[in-house]
Amino acid sequence: MKKHLSSIAALLIAALTFTSCGSDDPAPYIPTPVEVSNGAFFIGSGNKSASIMGNLAYYDYAKGTAMLTPFETANGIELGLTANDGIVYGSKLYIVVDNENTIFVCNKNTMKIITRISTTDMLGAAAGISPRHIIADGGSLYFTTYGKVVAKIDTTAFTLQKTYNVGSYPEGLAITDDGNLYVCNSDYGYGNASLSKINLSTGNVTEIKDELITNPNSIVASGNDIYYLDYGTYDDSWNQLGTGVRKVTAAGAVSKVCEGTTMGYANGIIYTASAPYGATGVDFYSYNIATGQSQKLNDKIDIAHPAAIGVDPVSGDIFIAAQQDKGGYASYKDPCTVTHYGADFSVKGTFSVGVGICSIFFNTGVELR
Repeated sequence: MKKHLSSIAALLIAALTFTSCGSDDPAPYIPTPVEVSNGAFFIGSGNKSASIMGNLAYYDYAKGTAMLTPFETANGIELGLTANDGIVYGSKLYIVVDNENTIFVCNKNTMKIITRISTTDMLGAAAGISPRHIIADGGSLYFTTYGKVVAKIDTTAFTLQKTYNVGSYPEGLAITDDGNLYVCNSDYGYGNASLSKINLSTGNVTEIKDELITNPNSIVASGNDIYYLDYGTYDDSWNQLGTGVRKVTAAGAVSKVCEGTTMGYANGIIYTASAPYGATGVDFYSYNIATGQSQKLNDKIDIAHPAAIGVDPVSGDIFIAAQQDKGGYASYKDPCTVTHYGADFSVKGTFSVGVGICSIFFNTGVELR
């Protein structure tokens, strides 16, 4: 987004150099490109065993209200089983639906479908199965599939540009400043996890393995380093062990930096909830990438069953979606509740969204002011 803002500013200044002004003319008004955020999107996986479809909710900042079925209302259809991820890129909204082998491309304002990408039609039945996570950069989309593939497609004709072979059960992905795309190969927790490092200039793919890489899932980039959330392992009693956020440097060194089982990120700060299966409580943390310091936030946040965290990159506001409590246990068949915090952790409100919230992202863009 910073590159985009710089490009707009350069064009405006260049255009004004061709405008002559007399000495008595007022100084020309130069519009300033400003990054804005107008709302938050919430992707819910639903519940496949209960035949609850995936869902999309939208919280409109200006209206202060949440729309629970904007996709269904706009298009007259449901998302389908196991929606998993989404992003806003330019004027478009992209929604990844795992069990339908589908990526919906929608107008981000109206939610109307522009096109529907079948990942199995595009990549083949084996390679295109179960699209999982998506990012965008440089006019292209990148998404993972359980067919051990990262696919690159353009954002205008939505045609396949390139595929990269990666590890087992790939999940989240992120791109560093030096042009490397990193992929979390979770191996579904079976013990052969890794990270794939794709050089986007050469197409070369290398694998990173380390004893700390056990079940990587979500991932973010900061400069040339990446930070990924690891789900760890399970003992014979299904206690979840070894969870947390790990840092991987450009040189490939891996280290743990923060506790967590759920992660959100913006503007150099990682926020986590640590609630491993078998634990008796929940802890919340922030991790400042610049200082390398972790801070416990239990005096600021008190949520029993956190499901997803999103941080608005413009305002710094924090949104935490949580499962409903049913007798001390999380319900995976009921709508989630979202708590909206300011950047100072003041509570701005709560509202209901869909079932199984797993991804929170934001309706950002650039306006000239």
